[in-house]
Amino acid sequence: MNKKILAVAMTAAFMMPAAFAAYLGDANGGANNGTNDDAVDIQTVSVEVEEVALLNIATGTIDLSEAFTVPTTAGNGFTGSADATSTYAISSNVKNISPTPREVTVAVASSGTGALPEGAQLSITLASPGNGAVAGTAILKAGTTSASSVTNIGNIAAASSNITYKLEVDTAAATGGMIAYTTTTGGDTISLTYTLTDD
Repeated sequence: MNKKILAVAMTAAFMMPAAFAAYLGDANGGANNGTNDDAVDIQTVSVEVEEVALLNIATGTIDLSEAFTVPTTAGNGFTGSADATSTYAISSNVKNISPTPREVTVAVASSGTGALPEGAQLSITLASPGNGAVAGTAILKAGTTSASSVTNIGNIAAASSNITYKLEVDTAAATGGMIAYTTTTGGDTISLTYTLTDD
């Protein structure tokens, strides 16, 4: 009698791996289709995140009116430069799948009182807001009215990143250092347009 009981128990023990094989994976590929449950299952979750592209430049006029030293000898051009600083805030996200980084471009009017005087060059440097963004300098002058500054912007929110302005003589111009004069008392107002766009 004892031998028979032992034989039955051993037979049942050796059959257990086959009986539980479904728990190690089967034709369902781990999914529970309601007809053949196993030890692995899948649950789908819907996630929705809105696109954000927000850019804010600190208010206030940047004063670069005392940039140049006026020549007093015939044959000489303007010399000197002026610097100023400001800040910007940014909130931006990119696509989760195959993301395209963003950049900030800076543009100025090509003509009229809102344009840079011929012979002058304005450099605008935007510091990196973080998370891999690359600081860059937009150089605006006659013939170049739009340029990129900070690039490779991914998912980032930063409340205060630096902007540096530098107004100087465009030494590459054919004017010999001479700059077109402004006609507005106190200097012309130059409007810069900052745009957050795909890189």
